[in-house]
Amino acid sequence: MMVRLGYRQRLALTYLLVAVISLSVIAVYMTGATRRYFLTHVDDELRAHARLAAEAFRPSLLGSSSDQQDGLSSIDPLADSLGRQTGLRITVIASDGAVLGDSEADPTSMENHAHRPEILEATRSGMGLVTRCSGSLGVQQRYIAVPVSASSGELLGYVRVAMPLSQVQASSAAVRRFAISAAAIAVIAGLALSLLLAAGIGRPLSDLAAAAREIARGEFDRRLPERGAVELRELASSFNYMADEVKRSTGELVERKNRMEAILLAMTDGVLAVDGSYRVILVNRAACEMLGISQDAAIGRHVLEAVRNHDLADALEAGAAGQHDVREIKLVSPFRRHVRIHAVPIQEASLTRGGAVAVLQDVSDLHRLERVRRDFVSNVSHELRTPITSIKGFVDTLLDGAMDSPETLARFLGIIGQETDRLARIVSDLLDLSKLESSGAVAKATSVSLRVAVDAALQAVAQSAE
Repeated sequence: MMVRLGYRQRLALTYLLVAVISLSVIAVYMTGATRRYFLTHVDDELRAHARLAAEAFRPSLLGSSSDQQDGLSSIDPLADSLGRQTGLRITVIASDGAVLGDSEADPTSMENHAHRPEILEATRSGMGLVTRCSGSLGVQQRYIAVPVSASSGELLGYVRVAMPLSQVQASSAAVRRFAISAAAIAVIAGLALSLLLAAGIGRPLSDLAAAAREIARGEFDRRLPERGAVELRELASSFNYMADEVKRSTGELVERKNRMEAILLAMTDGVLAVDGSYRVILVNRAACEMLGISQDAAIGRHVLEAVRNHDLADALEAGAAGQHDVREIKLVSPFRRHVRIHAVPIQEASLTRGGAVAVLQDVSDLHRLERVRRDFVSNVSHELRTPITSIKGFVDTLLDGAMDSPETLARFLGIIGQETDRLARIVSDLLDLSKLESSGAVAKATSVSLRVAVDAALQAVAQSAE
């Protein structure tokens, strides 16, 4: 299972890793530099001793022909003496490669050195510097060989000075141990310092994270103190500015939402909106009352699940398709009513497919008024037809010859006058009704004689009956 580290631990480990890498590089560099320094010092010392030894052995190598054997016999003791004095290995080699003397080995048992790397290099360049394992002693040594020549330029032989590298290795090991110890101490100190630095940086970040969580919970008055390093002060200032903007924007959104909810609540028309998947995203109280649904139960559900009305679902589907759909539907639950639907598309930038919003208008009163209007027109037509029919009947009778009888003429003209008065009263009643509807005046009831009204009605239809 992977352990997740906090930013404090990661920051401390980062500091520690940087310190370890830096100190490791420094330790490696110091070890190499120390080794190079000791080798350079050894080389300088070997060169000086090689030149001095060459001068010391030149007389023995030069010699005259008469005492040459005595000169050669003194080389090995002199090499031993110089080796003890300098602490170095001194080897004298003849020009043909034969070993004439050695401070640490028997020259008679040593093989020819003519092909040793340091001798070959000394022959070519005047000085041979080589590091290799000694064939006679079996240890790693640093060799410097210089040629010994007569004043005439004749090569007399070579003087080789060697030092075991164990001293250099011991010195390098001591420096390496010191570097490792110093690095360990520095790492421990760096770890403690990195923890302190991480704590100093991590605490403000923890406060920032806590403040962000509080703002996410709606506590918009949370602010950070602007203190510490310049970067931390700038971070706290930016966070506080962001909190102010979030508070302002959230307040505007809440105010806008409350205003919209108040408008929707006050509307007498119903409003129902769906998203691209035809799930209800908004429904106001008027729509809930018309459709007999609960707002909480409808939000988030498919429109057919929430309303169970295919005509409304079809209108919303047409609106979502980009059409402006207008239709009337009949609802039977919770009450019988006629509803006119206006469905239009809505498009949100965050949605790949837009939804639709429908405005529901209860037109039941309009239908009822239309029915009353039709009944009223029918009744008025009937009321007008009765006196007109009566008048026309009496006029036709008079034209057919009834005018010849003065008595009949007088009676018919009287009836025609009554029917004309009746028409005038109907027209007057219509005008009064129009005034009542336009001004809201209250009609006054008056008493009439039922016998007079019945006799007038019978007299009006008597001619038609005859």
